[in-house]
Amino acid sequence: MTDREYSVVEAIGRINRFADSHLTAFPTASQAAKDFARLGVISNTLKPSDSKPGVPASPGTLARQELIDDLWDDLLAIADTARTIARKEPGFAADFRVGDDSQRQIIATATAFHEKLQDADIAAKFFAY
Repeated sequence: MTDREYSVVEAIGRINRFADSHLTAFPTASQAAKDFARLGVISNTLKPSDSKPGVPASPGTLARQELIDDLWDDLLAIADTARTIARKEPGFAADFRVGDDSQRQIIATATAFHEKLQDADIAAKFFAY
């Protein structure tokens, strides 16, 4: 299943969940009610194995990805804090810019931020905010 097909299946699922929770808001004979019923049939014909792209990741891979996701959130928070500090000290945020969210770039950015934060003056500014 391609990413596009997977996205369509996920969208059908979201619409189906919406229909289940809001069906009473639509008149029984309306076009929306008919379309929701038809979509329910389509959704039920898709097998769970059809809606998952590729092979499931190993537990170790999932755990690593969760750590990377948490690290990305932390980097965004550091960059945001640096932009806040830059309001009073122009140019401060230049060293705290994040790149794309690829795993390799996240690790490189975290390493660069770590090196910058070894400076006691810079670290003190972050702690103040």
